[in-house]
Amino acid sequence: MATIRDATPADAGAIAAVQVASWRAAYRGLLPDEVLAGLSVPGLTQMWTGRFAASPPRSSVVVACAGEAIVGFASGGPPESPDDRADPNLADVYTLYLDPAHWDRGIGAQLHDAVLARLAGHGFTHAGLWVLAGNERALRFYLRNGWTDTGRTQVDRGPQGVELHERRLQRNLDAG
Repeated sequence: MATIRDATPADAGAIAAVQVASWRAAYRGLLPDEVLAGLSVPGLTQMWTGRFAASPPRSSVVVACAGEAIVGFASGGPPESPDDRADPNLADVYTLYLDPAHWDRGIGAQLHDAVLARLAGHGFTHAGLWVLAGNERALRFYLRNGWTDTGRTQVDRGPQGVELHERRLQRNLDAG
């Protein structure tokens, strides 16, 4: 198990490193190799630094630490999609990534529970998230943890403009 704590701006570089490692492992075969190879820890560090500086109200980022090292993170807050912003009780889980060396140890579930607790603490009653189509490992994780598929899909733009075909999941924040 890991120690879960709220993230700080000083964690941006470690969060970026986890995100790159996680994407390269989890999305191999789902995204083009050149897109995964082009992921940049410095670029994502800059993005995370910006997110910490301009985080919306009622949002949270949590990290999982093994000793002093950050091995995973999760974030959530108000929905980013205009279609979902009309519901003030709806939150989105934006991210949940874990260093692949720490998969299958229960740390992802710890992060999941922590970010949902933060969202409930911000007054949200239910949540949604987008999962990359074909990412069966993530889909199994979320379904095991009380999420249901809404049937909604979208195409988002990722690194280098790659199309990200995504599925929408939802759950109540009081669901165990």
